[in-house]
Amino acid sequence: MRNRIFIFIVLLCTGVLAEAEFPRLEVKDLPGSVFTREQTFNGESLWGYIDGGADLYLEYGFTSLLVQELDLNQIHYTVNIYRMKDSASAFGIFSISRYKCNKVDSISEFSCISNFQFQVVKGNYYIQIINNKGNKAAKDESKKIASVLLTKTADKDIAIPGIFRNKLVAGESEQLKYINGILGLQNGYPDWIDRFSDTSGFSLYILPFEVDGKSLIISLIKFSGEDQLKEFLKQLKIDYSIEDKFKLYKAENKTITIAKCGDSVLLLEGDSTLNNIDAYVELVKVCGQ
Repeated sequence: MRNRIFIFIVLLCTGVLAEAEFPRLEVKDLPGSVFTREQTFNGESLWGYIDGGADLYLEYGFTSLLVQELDLNQIHYTVNIYRMKDSASAFGIFSISRYKCNKVDSISEFSCISNFQFQVVKGNYYIQIINNKGNKAAKDESKKIASVLLTKTADKDIAIPGIFRNKLVAGESEQLKYINGILGLQNGYPDWIDRFSDTSGFSLYILPFEVDGKSLIISLIKFSGEDQLKEFLKQLKIDYSIEDKFKLYKAENKTITIAKCGDSVLLLEGDSTLNNIDAYVELVKVCGQ
């Protein structure tokens, strides 16, 4: 009996400590604010808050959500703080959710603001700050709220794979997406749905962009096994095996380069008439050596 009581107390304390680590707004952070709601969601209870969209978060590795609503200077804010299983999952949700918004370098490398919403990711947390006015005052206050929350977590930002830090592509970071599973693909890069139609157990970073008006896609894909890789290559109609380090294919107006990169596959697909396509091919080749 004593052992059971001891275990219960330990679990209770652990839960309290875990909850205390959640970045949370307080009245003292925003003088004059009035908090009207605070609620947490865990696991499948997320359906009770975002019915119709919870599956996407669960596929990415959702663990918990803190919702806080407050009024400040006649503007209403809803603050959604999603805790994901790791930094890649948090970045992934952010990357497929940003749409028609501007980067805010002063806050974080991974941040985005529009009239009614501010989004930012830090470590395992993806944060949304939604306002009901859409004016300059609301946008300025949203940035302030984000800054406060970021000071309340010691989580480190995601370590983006080095290839996407290369000077050839570094300026395109706002286009980078992290896709996890088929729902992530449907929401993040539906053009590739057919390529993964018979594949399960995959995740990928994908960077689609243009160079001199011509398209280029760089993707780092991780499969759960060789069978999944084979299915993917079957869709591409590429003769490439897991033992190959690097292969270059040229078709009419298209260059496809594929290389084994650690435990992933690096794929470059672009317009073969691009003037400096060889530089991008070399970028992939280096990873496969």
